[in-house]
Amino acid sequence: QVRAGQRFAAATITVFVVAAAGARIGWLDPAWVPAAVVLAVVVLAGDSVRRTRSARPALIALTGAVVVYGVWAIGSQISAAGVELPEASTALLPLGEALVLLGFAVLPLSLASLPTFRRFDRVTILVALAVGLGIFLGLQLAGATFKILLLWNLGLAGYLPPIAYAVAAAGVAGAVAMAMWTGKTHVAAAIVMLVAGGFAQTNTYQSGLLIAAFGILAMAPGEWPAVTQWPHPR
Repeated sequence: QVRAGQRFAAATITVFVVAAAGARIGWLDPAWVPAAVVLAVVVLAGDSVRRTRSARPALIALTGAVVVYGVWAIGSQISAAGVELPEASTALLPLGEALVLLGFAVLPLSLASLPTFRRFDRVTILVALAVGLGIFLGLQLAGATFKILLLWNLGLAGYLPPIAYAVAAAGVAGAVAMAMWTGKTHVAAAIVMLVAGGFAQTNTYQSGLLIAAFGILAMAPGEWPAVTQWPHPR
C-alpha cells in the first residue's frame, strides 16, 4: 500500500522533472530548479524523520545543507537578473559546507543505530581511519589540488580546517563499508551518489543524483532489504 508520504515524494520529484525540463527549453526561470530540488529533498527526508529516529542526525544535517545551498543557488539566479542581494548571503556557503561535513561525519553513527546494520568493528574503523588520514595528508601536502577537487565534485570551497574534511571522509568511508558488509548495497550506492552529485546544485544531472540519493536514504529501515552482502574481511 502506498503511503501518503510516498505520494507526496513522487509529486515533488515530478515537480523537479518539470522544472528542470522547463528551464532547459526556456519555459521556466532557472531559479525554479533549485527550488524544486529543495522541495523534493525536504519532503523525502521529512517523511523519514517523521517515521524513524535512528537516522535523524545525518538526514537533518544533510537536508539542511541542501536547503542552504538551494537558497544560495536561487539567490545566484536572482543576482544574475540584476537584483542586488544583502551581503549576509555570502555566509550561506560556509554554513552549507559545515552542514555537509557534519552530516557525513555522523552518517555511520546513524546507520549503526539501525537494527539491520552491522555495528562498528575493527575493519570498518580501520577503513574509515585510512580514508580520513589520506584526505588529511592530501589537504596538508597538496591543499590547492584537493580543494579544486572538492569544489569540482562536492561544491565545497574549503572554508573549514583540514581535520573537518578528514572526519567527514572517514564517516563516508565507514558508512559505505557498513552498508556493503550488511548487504545494503543500494544504501552504499546512495552515499556514493551524494558525493558524486555534490550539494552546490550547479546542474540538473547532479541535482538528479542528489534527489535519487535522498530517495534511497529516506526509506524506512524495514524497506532496506539485504540485496547483496559482501564478504566481511576478517
